[in-house]
Amino acid sequence: MNVVFLTALGLSMDACAASIALSSKYRSFPKLFFAAISFAVFQMVMPAFGYLLGMPFEGWIAPVDHWIAFFVLSGLGVNMIFDLKKEHEIEEKSGPLSFGTIGVLALATSIDALVVGVGFHALDLDFMSSILMIGVVTLLMSFLGLCLSRVFQKTLSSYAEKLGGIILIFLGIKILVTHLLGY
Repeated sequence: MNVVFLTALGLSMDACAASIALSSKYRSFPKLFFAAISFAVFQMVMPAFGYLLGMPFEGWIAPVDHWIAFFVLSGLGVNMIFDLKKEHEIEEKSGPLSFGTIGVLALATSIDALVVGVGFHALDLDFMSSILMIGVVTLLMSFLGLCLSRVFQKTLSSYAEKLGGIILIFLGIKILVTHLLGY
């Protein structure tokens, strides 16, 4: 499977989990729709910043890019599996669903994408197609989260993040093995 698609799927799990949580707590469809779009936009913008930040360090990063990708993706995956982030605290303290709350949650769910953008630059992946793939997958997974929440309520939120974490760890291992073995 495509590295960018798997990365997009892993990154989108935070947004999916946040969509499930928001939808199980709030019923305002226009705001939930706005939240899903916000998650996708932030997931596209943050890797773009990471990609641009990685440009000056290209010569230094290239010899160790596979190790960087492995540690970054595995670290993010472990973070997602063991729920080390504070997004759930933001969700529970938020009160009424406001555009500010949506913005903070969109930013919180996309921080990992900033680091992944640096990895995209290090691995010389196509910039535009990568961020578009992340945005589209995140949008679809966010809408899926909204729909699933109506059916299963809050129980899916933690499973979506754990699955995303497993995907990111798998992807980090795949990149490392591929580079070390020369595939």
